[in-house]
Amino acid sequence: MSTPGFRSSRRTSLRAWSARTSPGAFFPFTLLYGDPAVGLTASLALFAASSVATVVAMTLPLLLSRLGHDPAFGSGPLATVVQDLLSIMVYFGFALWLVD
Repeated sequence: MSTPGFRSSRRTSLRAWSARTSPGAFFPFTLLYGDPAVGLTASLALFAASSVATVVAMTLPLLLSRLGHDPAFGSGPLATVVQDLLSIMVYFGFALWLVD
């Protein structure tokens, strides 16, 4: 798979991953709330939610195109709603798992 679109999406994914793995997200939450579990929850949820949002943004238009629908619909309101719902579920999942 060496098509230009695949190379571009791979580069974009690598840049987004490197930006999300910054440890700087952990410390402000820990200092603000005084609890390392809250900081860890927020940091992991931020990383996971942005990773899920990237995957949804890349795959939803492709999926709609393969199903014969307009891919622009998948990159606009539908993608936003799906990303928001998944982000909330990811955050609460981490919160239930890490914070007592």
